[in-house]
Amino acid sequence: MTEWRVSARCLEVDDQVLNFFFSDNETEELTALMICETCSVADECLQYALGTRQTDGVWGMHNPQDRRNLKRQISRRPQHAQRYWDASFDKIRRRIASTVDAEGAERPVFAAI
Repeated sequence: MTEWRVSARCLEVDDQVLNFFFSDNETEELTALMICETCSVADECLQYALGTRQTDGVWGMHNPQDRRNLKRQISRRPQHAQRYWDASFDKIRRRIASTVDAEGAERPVFAAI
C-alpha cells in the first residue's frame, strides 16, 4: 500500500459510503467529493490516480471527467501545471459549495468515521 493511503479519509467510511466513490449517482458523487474535501492526502491521491491512469471513481477530489480535463490542461502547457492543479481544486470546491447551497442540503455527517 502506498504510504499516503493510510491517512486517506475514504478509508474511514463504511463500505456503503465507500461505494459512493465509484457511483454514477450525482448525489453520491457529491458526498464522495465532500469527503475528499476534508482529506489531508487529496493531492497525493490525485497524483496517484493520474500516474496510474485511473479511469473510474473519485480520486483526490476529482471525478474521471475532472481528471481528464486537468491532464489535458497540463499536457498542453506543462509550465503552468501548478496553476492548473490549484485552479482545478478551487473549481471543484466551488462546485461542491454551490450544489450544497442550491439544494439547501447539509454536508453529510460522517458518523461512520
